[in-house]
Amino acid sequence: MTAELILALDYGGTKHTVGVIGVGERQWRAQRRIFAPAGADAAYDLETTLAAARALLAGRQPVAIGASFGGPTDHARGVVVRSDHVPGWERVPLQALLEGAFAAPAGIDNDANAGALG
Repeated sequence: MTAELILALDYGGTKHTVGVIGVGERQWRAQRRIFAPAGADAAYDLETTLAAARALLAGRQPVAIGASFGGPTDHARGVVVRSDHVPGWERVPLQALLEGAFAAPAGIDNDANAGALG
């Protein structure tokens, strides 16, 4: 039997990380760091992280998605409020975008809260 997978994404100002882990596991099955070039915007960040996620999933379907963002978020609505470092992140419905891209429930929060949760 193949383990169910969780997709995790961390959006920073200049570096993003995408990882896949099995439910109940403690070790990443795969992860990729993406360094954003100078002048990158939200569209670039989303395009590259979603492509990396698809590659890491290798055709598998995640059962859940968690994303942390390096800036203020509206956790209840699943929306990035803004980035103080990267243009284009104003009022981005990140939770809905992730759910639409992978047909799995998603949750987002700012990186400080997500890090505190572990």
